[in-house]
Amino acid sequence: MDGLADWADSFGALGDVQRRLAIMKDTALGTFGVIALILILLAKWIVFERLCVFGTVIWILPVFVLSRAVMVELAVALPYARKEGGTGEPFVMEASRTHRRNSRLFCLVFCFLYGPGGLILLLMALIFAWVYGVKAKQRFGGITGDLLGAANELTEIILLLMCALPGSVLNGYTAWNWLFN
Repeated sequence: MDGLADWADSFGALGDVQRRLAIMKDTALGTFGVIALILILLAKWIVFERLCVFGTVIWILPVFVLSRAVMVELAVALPYARKEGGTGEPFVMEASRTHRRNSRLFCLVFCFLYGPGGLILLLMALIFAWVYGVKAKQRFGGITGDLLGAANELTEIILLLMCALPGSVLNGYTAWNWLFN
């Protein structure tokens, strides 16, 4: 959540990359950060309520797994954005293609157990990781710990919304029933 708030504060910043990175590093919480936190918490409340109503809470686990996998994708794919280092630097610098391969393999097997819906979620998570990575590279020159945290939160809410929207292909679908039909 902290990364999401810092990302939101820097999102509207005019100026160069260093200014946006400085805004994210600042410990003060700005207006955009507060609004982002309120919106994400409200959205999660609504989504969890909808998942309970539809009886599709089973989708929460793959969404949580995929949101963490997106962080692995970004840490491997992008350079660390801060020249002076930061708390996220060791995670990004130590991330390797082996981590990415293992993460993808685990997610593929895990999501396969959830049937076609799980594979759709996996595909959507990978698309989001790619788009977010391109934007992070353009706006920040790479990735930081705050950007990884924001990616986690944004992936979660996007995938959860997909599961909870009325008329979604995942509504009323109880993951493993595809194996027995």
